Amino acid sequence: MPALRRGFTLLELLVVIAIIAILMGLLLPTVQRVRGAAQQTQCMNNLRQMGIALHQYHNQHGHLPPAYVFDEVAQPDHRVTRYCQPGWGWAAYILPHLEQSAVAEKIQWDKAVEDDLMAEVRAQVVRTYVCPADAYTGVMTVQTMTNQPLCDAATNSYAACFGNIGLIGERPHRGNGIFYRNSRTSMGQIPDGASHTVAVGERAAIFCPTPWAGAMTDGTARTGPHSPSFYAAIEEAPVMPMARTSRYQLNNDYSSPYDFYSPHPTAGMFLFADGSVRALQFNLSLDVWKAIATRDGGESVTENDY
Repeated sequence: MPALRRGFTLLELLVVIAIIAILMGLLLPTVQRVRGAAQQTQCMNNLRQMGIALHQYHNQHGHLPPAYVFDEVAQPDHRVTRYCQPGWGWAAYILPHLEQSAVAEKIQWDKAVEDDLMAEVRAQVVRTYVCPADAYTGVMTVQTMTNQPLCDAATNSYAACFGNIGLIGERPHRGNGIFYRNSRTSMGQIPDGASHTVAVGERAAIFCPTPWAGAMTDGTARTGPHSPSFYAAIEEAPVMPMARTSRYQLNNDYSSPYDFYSPHPTAGMFLFADGSVRALQFNLSLDVWKAIATRDGGESVTENDY
């Protein structure tokens, strides 16, 4: 007569399930921390590549690229900032130095970013411009002030630093940072010190999706439907390639499209003009936060401050 096989009792099964749940509860935070650390490392590597590319561009041209290019002569009224043509931005100009020459060679620099002929180029996803912790990246639809679709374009998780004051949308040429409309800033024009001046920082697509290609006439930068910010805002096209520090700390609940914003949990990744990359904590002092955004503010800042 075969021996009877004893199965699990209901109590034993519940104990096993409880043990597995406890082990999963202990393991999950570790997995999340490891994944978060890997995402932060990749994001910092993206910025390092941009730093090398910016310096190579500087070595070749004697200055850094502009935040975006605006042909004042060709525009109907250069005081009206809805006009941005041709609009190609800093991220487009450094493509050849990011091993993206094939993309750069397709750009017709005299054509507007939003021109139908540039559809393939502006929709090209450039992995260096995608933070792995960011969400809703890829190809987005740029909208006008009247909420009409303008064109499709690939997103950028990063923005050039306009400074710490001024209205980017209304006065895109008046930034006190390294980048502004038609800027041609050289390293010699950063008296605050390249190691203490932000060049590029995070502005996540989950917060405010913007195109890497540049600024588009009649386009907008806006907090998206999934934005973690409490502040819903629509800003003019010059905001697309630029962000600034402000009266709020990084990742403030009321951040606007003007602001930097990181998808990481406690710190944002920033590229400084000397090519170094640093993780800036969300609770960084407001005085330091504002000081590191200017190229010639005369503020006294040390690396120990951040």
